[in-house]
Amino acid sequence: MERESVLSQIGRRVRARRTSMGWTLKEIAERSGISPRFLCDLEAGKGNISVARLADVAEALDVPIVSLVSTDEEEKRVVALVGLRGAGKSTVGKALAKHLGVRFIELDALIESDTNLVLGELFSLHGEAYYKRRAYDLLVKVLMQNEPMVVATGGSIV
Repeated sequence: MERESVLSQIGRRVRARRTSMGWTLKEIAERSGISPRFLCDLEAGKGNISVARLADVAEALDVPIVSLVSTDEEEKRVVALVGLRGAGKSTVGKALAKHLGVRFIELDALIESDTNLVLGELFSLHGEAYYKRRAYDLLVKVLMQNEPMVVATGGSIV
């Protein structure tokens, strides 16, 4: 694997983990003892970090260092949780995403954000067909990002 590719991969994983935790660069800098500027370079794939400093970043992000440097095949993994309302997809999904150091996306929340409507209003105003169309379109958009993540969907996605 080329040097730039490795650094970019590490940067993407650090950024994904940091954002999945809702942390700022400043917070990770304080936790790791590494400057925000260097962390910014690291996330951009330009920071040629030592193994010792990467271990500090991994500890600050609460992930094993290996999760920041594993192979490309693992990087593209997407876990989809499908189930009925109230089945625990959000609870399990958030915990799994945190454990894996990846983003968690709840498709229904994404639909609500995209349409500026809560689901009840969306169904009342536009119906189930519209909901399914938006769910499909947004899921495709999310998957096209080609990054690891955990996605929670409703049972109607099947």
